[in-house]
Amino acid sequence: MQADLAVKARPAAAVRSGGAPTTVVTALSGRSAVRSAVPWDSDFGVAIASSKVSDAAACKTTGQRQVLAATYGTSTAISALFGPAPHLETVRGFTAVTISVTPMILVAVWAPLTSTRLLRGEEDAGRWDLLVCGQATRPGATAQGLAGLGAGVNLVPPALVVGGSAC
Repeated sequence: MQADLAVKARPAAAVRSGGAPTTVVTALSGRSAVRSAVPWDSDFGVAIASSKVSDAAACKTTGQRQVLAATYGTSTAISALFGPAPHLETVRGFTAVTISVTPMILVAVWAPLTSTRLLRGEEDAGRWDLLVCGQATRPGATAQGLAGLGAGVNLVPPALVVGGSAC
């Protein structure tokens, strides 16, 4: 029996400091938002890069791109979906018009779902109870959660820039 207890007894692991009470929720929600944003960011970057490659392969000459720009530029349906379309005669401009709507729609769906999970989901699961019973208040924890969510959402534009400049 003594041997069993000796084997089970382990040295106490070092307690990791979670930071100041005013930044703990920000760090937790920020890490969760970043983990959630990274797959979307990589998907957006790949979609933009592949769109640029396919657009460049479809219209190789300046004349072909000008015909495509004239066709796209005069279509009211495409203008309604994608908005004004400047520089359609370039690969970059055409890619920006055709691919830009997809990330905007997906981020518009992803952000509210993630914010609900990070704010209300964590509170309902009881993981914030110990955090908000000390120096952090519920409004303060909510503000920290929103700040962490902002860190995750702000990763999306750099991924779009990297994907757009990859080709």
